[in-house]
Amino acid sequence: MRDAKIEDILPLSPLQHGFLFHALYDGGVQDSYVTQMVFRLDGPLDPARLKSAAEALLRRHASLRAAFVHHKVKAPVQVIQRSLDLPWTDLDLSDLSDDQAAQALDREITRDYEQRFDMSRAPLLRFTLVRRSDRLSHLIFTSHHILLDGWSTPIALNELFALYDNGADAGALPAVTPYRDYMKWLAARDAAGARAAWKAEFADYDDPARIAPAASRGAVPKVAHYPMSDALIEALRRTARERGVTLNTLAQAAWGLVLGHLTHRHDVAFGTIVSGRPPELAGMENMVGLFINTVPVRMQWQPGERASQILDQLQARQADLLDHHHLGLSEIQRVAGHGDLFDTLVVFENFPVTEPTGADEPDSLQIERHANHGGDTSHYPVSIAVLPGAPYRLKLAWRDDMIDDAMADRLARSYLMALTAISDPADPVAGRITLDPDGEIAALVAAWNDSARPRPTKTLADLVETAGDGAHTALGFEGLTIDRATLHARANRLAHALIARGVGPGDLVGVMMPRSAELVIAVLAVIKAGASYLPLDPDYPAERLSFMLADAAPA
Repeated sequence: MRDAKIEDILPLSPLQHGFLFHALYDGGVQDSYVTQMVFRLDGPLDPARLKSAAEALLRRHASLRAAFVHHKVKAPVQVIQRSLDLPWTDLDLSDLSDDQAAQALDREITRDYEQRFDMSRAPLLRFTLVRRSDRLSHLIFTSHHILLDGWSTPIALNELFALYDNGADAGALPAVTPYRDYMKWLAARDAAGARAAWKAEFADYDDPARIAPAASRGAVPKVAHYPMSDALIEALRRTARERGVTLNTLAQAAWGLVLGHLTHRHDVAFGTIVSGRPPELAGMENMVGLFINTVPVRMQWQPGERASQILDQLQARQADLLDHHHLGLSEIQRVAGHGDLFDTLVVFENFPVTEPTGADEPDSLQIERHANHGGDTSHYPVSIAVLPGAPYRLKLAWRDDMIDDAMADRLARSYLMALTAISDPADPVAGRITLDPDGEIAALVAAWNDSARPRPTKTLADLVETAGDGAHTALGFEGLTIDRATLHARANRLAHALIARGVGPGDLVGVMMPRSAELVIAVLAVIKAGASYLPLDPDYPAERLSFMLADAAPA
């Protein structure tokens, strides 16, 4: 018989699996997916009534009463508790001076945020009410992202203060669609069809376009905000209207260009967040829980394509995958044949951003955001989010153990340049879009092309030929040493063989050899013959090597 304290036992949604893994894996630091929001409450406040409202909110939404059990089970499950005590702390600072109270509040905010959740014990949320006077309080609301996504959080907070106003009467609020209904919908999806679609999407994808080494430990990211001008936002909206694409597509295309610029690739993948809220499920727009999912976005383009072509292709490609956004990221990566597909994330937030506020009467309770911490950061080296508001803002989160602060700042400014470029009415060609915010490329090119410098008349082969004494060691590999005279003699013989086969200046010669002394001799021989060499790694897949040979057509 099921425990009377347990209301339901449900599987995890795809992203809940990921959040649970990182919560358990990153045990040495604060969980990146803990969210803390602090509200300033001005006016007469009834603390007992506010606590009752929070308790009613907890009773109202089953998803908020979930514990995540992973021991002694075949697969992790979320256990919905029938009822439980609300973690509530009431801290009275009214006897302190203003400065002392402000310092004590800051200490409590920090202490609260650094307190980890036990994922197997519900609820994974807590409230702290800090009272500074009869008319000034602060409410600290801390929760784990595994319970609430960005769409759900304002719904829950609006309901909290609505319940405070109506005396915790949950019956006065709209009916809640059972959380189990969503899990049933999720279980009924066509998993086989989704796997086939994602496998096809990444069928010929090479290695991930990484901007940092793979992480070996967890870390709490840094966060910075960059204002986005009204002119830029209007240009993006105009482009979206004229091209028939979403603002989200523009946000993704801009990051794809930056990522391609960084990795010197025209085929890149990065992550994004999808809402996961099926419109066919009644009441879905008012449900509270974690419905979002992380999925990869693949973007391919050619330098000669215009920005409008890239936008059209990207949106069409993503539209074909809409029905398959329910598949978990680990499963997508498995069918794609890669352990990881990306290490950066880009999001255009479009959920309702409504702040709970009090009425205009002098004696009403006025509520405003005081501070927030965490929640929309991630374990990825870099995450970018475009935040609607007045003004719009660009939010950059980065792990400073993998990306230094200067590089993070450059990424943000390059991204803003990419957004500006793809919204330009001139519809620029991709290969001519400048993404160098510091003018570093221009400075380098100017130095390299300084005509006042004397130009060497010797070729690389000449320089190698005349460097050093012939008896000196020129090459060493795994115990083998070759002097300069021997190196050139062997390279010359191979160069003459190549010339005899018709190889000369302007030709390309494929060189496929493992790392060895012979590889150096072969490359030197190609150069001596006046040709260029195409390095072919023997460890590459046969399909990759075949493509390179067909594309380059070496002599």
